[in-house]
Amino acid sequence: MNHYAQRLLTLQDQPTHILKEIGDQWQTPKPLAWGLFWTFTPKIGPVVLDLFADHGNALVGCYYTAAENALLQDWAADSRHQGGACYGNPPYSRQELDDDGNPITGMENILDYCRTQRDQGAKIMLLVKAATSEGWWPEDADFIQFISGRIGFEAPAWYKPRDPKKDKPCASGFASAVIIFDRDWRWERRPAERLDRDHLITIGEDILHMVHLRAAQLLEVTQPSIHNHVTAEPTETVDNLAASSDVGLYSEMAAEDEQAA
Repeated sequence: MNHYAQRLLTLQDQPTHILKEIGDQWQTPKPLAWGLFWTFTPKIGPVVLDLFADHGNALVGCYYTAAENALLQDWAADSRHQGGACYGNPPYSRQELDDDGNPITGMENILDYCRTQRDQGAKIMLLVKAATSEGWWPEDADFIQFISGRIGFEAPAWYKPRDPKKDKPCASGFASAVIIFDRDWRWERRPAERLDRDHLITIGEDILHMVHLRAAQLLEVTQPSIHNHVTAEPTETVDNLAASSDVGLYSEMAAEDEQAA
């Protein structure tokens, strides 16, 4: 395990934390993420791979953890195998290297790897800080669109504030943008219109509501089998719902919306 991932595990095991210890582990709010997935599915396909995640916050069923180091993985092959695109809310921490000199973090490293994977056919959507004055800002991205309003990124599940008042999580203090790397991109590259944060969240909440309803329906179906000790393999389980049914739901909704437009 690389030292970056080991440090995260040590941090997570602490009984309490101060706010600054969250560092680069702030998470995309799920409703916002699903609003983005729904919006861009007609152009890049369903999001099937979460590039920077852990076992407690992954947005889809397939993801890379810090221990696996996304910058050592084949995004193009893995997302192609899953039949869709990649999503990432990248860590903004300073560059870190593993013992072999391979990058783990650093926006320049991450964006350079996006370019490499784009050339191999990966379709990659990133939610990033709208830091247009930074040296890493990717003017060569195939698509850039800014989001209106600040996003209230979520603290990780492991975060336990030492002081409930002083260390209470709050909204980010910067604007955000959606960046897409896709060598086959054929739509507008720099729309002047901004994505509406509240609209994205509303869409995402609707999708998650449908997913939860479907999960409850599946639970009702599987409960009798559990009670009767049926040993046959189920064709669909609640456990894999987030990796399958939700993708199908938002893919179908997005396709219908694109046709209506």
